[in-house]
Amino acid sequence: APGNALYVVALVDRSEQKRIEDAVAVGTAELAATLESVADGVLVVDLAGHISNFNRRFAALWELPDEMLLLRADDEIFDWMRQRVADPASYMRRLAEIDDATMLRATDTLPLRSGAVLERVTLPQLSRGRPIGRVFSFRVLAAGAS
Repeated sequence: APGNALYVVALVDRSEQKRIEDAVAVGTAELAATLESVADGVLVVDLAGHISNFNRRFAALWELPDEMLLLRADDEIFDWMRQRVADPASYMRRLAEIDDATMLRATDTLPLRSGAVLERVTLPQLSRGRPIGRVFSFRVLAAGAS
């Protein structure tokens, strides 16, 4: 009726959504802590080749500039890595081979222009037995010139 106010209140129970979001946040924090506790540099990419995660050791081994890391500039990071290896053409050919074989497990030696030599271990990242990406781990085999 005119002059009478009508109020409608709609309530939605978001407790299940909140519980899931909290669980995801805890899982993400645990993953980050795990990656940082690993002595190797770790780079995780999805099937499209986009970076989904990495640790600080990876950034240090490849001497990645902070601004690249903050921007999560995938193409720039991959280009930076290509420029750091002693033989960029061979490096890119091998990456193409790895990209073509989703389930490939491999170990490669990467001489860098600095004189350092890295070992790269490549593993498929699986979820419920299906490939969802790739994990690269890097460790120093020989230090470069100081």
